[in-house]
Amino acid sequence: MERNIHIIKQKGVVLIIGLIMLTVMTLLAVSSMQSSGLQALMSNNTKDKMTAFEAAESAIRAAEAYLDAQGVLNIGAFDDDESDGLLANLYDEAWNEASIDWTGSNSDAVEVDVMGGVATPPRYVIQHIGPVVPDLNRQLNVDNSYGAGNTESVVEMFKITARGTGGSDNTVVVLESMYGVSN
Repeated sequence: MERNIHIIKQKGVVLIIGLIMLTVMTLLAVSSMQSSGLQALMSNNTKDKMTAFEAAESAIRAAEAYLDAQGVLNIGAFDDDESDGLLANLYDEAWNEASIDWTGSNSDAVEVDVMGGVATPPRYVIQHIGPVVPDLNRQLNVDNSYGAGNTESVVEMFKITARGTGGSDNTVVVLESMYGVSN
């Protein structure tokens, strides 16, 4: 009895295909991890920017509350020495938020409770623009909110500039708002 044994030579094709598949799977996994890491960074940056925005918004609200409480009564405190965050009408090209020392006494700090915390408390500067008298055509006083219908009432206009930071001092948001208080 003779056995017919055939010896088949394997050429390693399965091994090569397996290694190629393993390489492709590794590249996909690494790419996916890099993409996830980038998305996490973008998400953290967005959260930090929103925290800074909320902090600046809270500084604007605090400045508006200050103006509602004593802004018109305290017009004399608005001067040009830039020592307390209350400025006279310096509304020109030379003065802007970049010229403010946001860490000094020339701006007012606000304590805030922003989710996630801020690196530095938000600050604001109030600039007295001057009085505005509504005209008879009601272009300024559209909804009759200033002066309760009195068209001769004077509205003192203020420009509020607020700066907020996020979880780090590298994330900064500066907001400006115009606010009017009737006397």
